[in-house]
Amino acid sequence: MTSTTRKLRRRGRWRPATEQMRMAMGMKVVENVTAFFEGSDVPHRLV
Repeated sequence: MTSTTRKLRRRGRWRPATEQMRMAMGMKVVENVTAFFEGSDVPHRLV
């Protein structure tokens, strides 16, 4: 097995976790924007 093949196999295992994290981050953005436009406190502040 070449090093490139090993890297591809290694990356493949992390794909579901990455997709879950992206979905979770996207949902936080939606919650923040919704709260902002409703005039309530933003639940996930960055600063």
